Amino acid sequence: MCKINVKRFFERLWERILWVYVKYISPYKPEPQPEPIIEEPKPPWFGCSIYELIQMEIELIKAFLKQLKKAGGNATEIFLVHSHDGNMFQPYSFDMWEMNTPVFNLDVWNETFWDNFRYFLTACKDLGIVPFIRIHDQCSVKNPERAKFYCFLQNKQGFKTIFDKGLYLYYSRLNQRILEELNIASIETFFIIPMNETDGSSKEVYDFHEWYVKDLTGK
Repeated sequence: MCKINVKRFFERLWERILWVYVKYISPYKPEPQPEPIIEEPKPPWFGCSIYELIQMEIELIKAFLKQLKKAGGNATEIFLVHSHDGNMFQPYSFDMWEMNTPVFNLDVWNETFWDNFRYFLTACKDLGIVPFIRIHDQCSVKNPERAKFYCFLQNKQGFKTIFDKGLYLYYSRLNQRILEELNIASIETFFIIPMNETDGSSKEVYDFHEWYVKDLTGK
């Protein structure tokens, strides 16, 4: 026969009565607790970069940023677009193949990419981490002639080099979208870093970056 702990029985009963009273009867209602305020991160910036963070699963993005915060980090650098080892996870939509070459539609966004990017920015905001966004990688600037799987190269618009001024429109659209997402996430401190290595001439590099910064800042 099962024995009843009378003392524990009445303790639990009393706890239940109190809970019902507080929730449904008592005129006193506790003030809702405000969300914790995370201060805007300030220098010095301490953290690490991860090349393929945006293409990872959402859970891994958040897990990485949580561990970074736990280690005392307040910043992280990501490569926004890249084509490392044939990766095709890009801001622009993948369209079709032409002559065994991947083709991207530079007029259509890859919303799956932007969902991950938006989640990344929101997590950075929640954890007090400053995003350093590297906008171009070695495939887009350093070695444009290689043209491997990059949305600005070998695409249906026919551009062959990063310095083709016809591409500026698409960089401009990308810049605008990045700034919009940063604004939506209410991120005030951020860094956008254009890669400055290239196999082109120094004048081409200078001209491109002069245009890029002016477009990004509107000055």
